[in-house]
Amino acid sequence: MPDFLLHLSPVDWLQLGLGLVLLVVGRRLYWLAVAGLGFAVGFYLADQLFTSSVEMRLLVGVAAGVAGGFLALAAQRLAVGAAGFVLGAWGLAVLVQRFGADLGLVQVELWMLPAAAFGGFLGLVFSSRVFDAVLLLAAALAGATLVVSPLELTPPWPTWIWLGLVVASLAVQAGTRRRKAKLDD
Repeated sequence: MPDFLLHLSPVDWLQLGLGLVLLVVGRRLYWLAVAGLGFAVGFYLADQLFTSSVEMRLLVGVAAGVAGGFLALAAQRLAVGAAGFVLGAWGLAVLVQRFGADLGLVQVELWMLPAAAFGGFLGLVFSSRVFDAVLLLAAALAGATLVVSPLELTPPWPTWIWLGLVVASLAVQAGTRRRKAKLDD
């Protein structure tokens, strides 16, 4: 077993397990994809905004995941629109945070809210147009993020592994969808 797996906490293993499930079957279990996305975003936001306490991050992540799961079961289209908004907001905010300093933005934090709002709007519009693709993408992105984030790897490995997991998840889930469509015909 690789060294970086030996130092994982039970919370890290939970995060890793949920991420792997989302990578493989997240789109088929749309409520799980939305719940996993809620958990990932809640866990990330708790770490960034509130505290670095593992218990608080886990509590906020689980609460956001449960809320996302219930919303997905109660109102499928509304849940996917909300997931599209959250995915767009989160994705663009993370991109601004990661690449903002490289672009010469003096205070990246000032750009976070407008970037998140714009990304959320784009995600909402996109999700209302391409429902199934948003579920597939949300599951792949949330799953890859959940798998990579607890691993203590040196750059650039986390980025390359994350990209590889996203591409592999999209291929696996799209292939499963095509096989199912052929069986239904």
